[in-house]
Amino acid sequence: MCVCVHCRLAQIPLLTPKMCEPRAEPSLAAVTSHIAKHWPSDFCWSSSFEPSFIALLMYEGYLPTAHGPVEGPVEYILLPKLHQERCIVHFEDLHVPRNVRSNSRDYHLSVDMAFDEVVEKCLAQHGESWLHPPIVDGFKHLFRSGGTQGVKMHSIEVCRQGELVAGELGYSIGKTYCSLS
Repeated sequence: MCVCVHCRLAQIPLLTPKMCEPRAEPSLAAVTSHIAKHWPSDFCWSSSFEPSFIALLMYEGYLPTAHGPVEGPVEYILLPKLHQERCIVHFEDLHVPRNVRSNSRDYHLSVDMAFDEVVEKCLAQHGESWLHPPIVDGFKHLFRSGGTQGVKMHSIEVCRQGELVAGELGYSIGKTYCSLS
């Protein structure tokens, strides 16, 4: 039994930018609906890291990750993950204990002030694991362009005495924020 990447990829759904074109058959939305109802795994794959395609995947509910390097015609592959369940925080139900608030006085929270530094710190802390160069380039393009297809990239920064001590990458679609890191 072959266990090479290409043989394994042949067993999971391929998503392409052509599925996003007007009047595409099948459309990305139709494929996503079918996958959500009938596919037993969370992952699909693509060789495209086009920022607009990544944004459309996010819009359809996929969490984009990357894998590589792999042997073959492309060095990295995009592994969009369509979770069957995700965690949801309802902020109206969120309780922050008084001692946590008291201990956090020296920290400053900001949004979209240090995107590149948050990416660098994520890579330094965790390695490339899923945050490989082509997906980082796509995220940076989406961030710098202000987003596309209703999807905007974000960084959340926590600083203490002006130094970044924690960070988070994610994206928003309307009023919904999705954590990536």
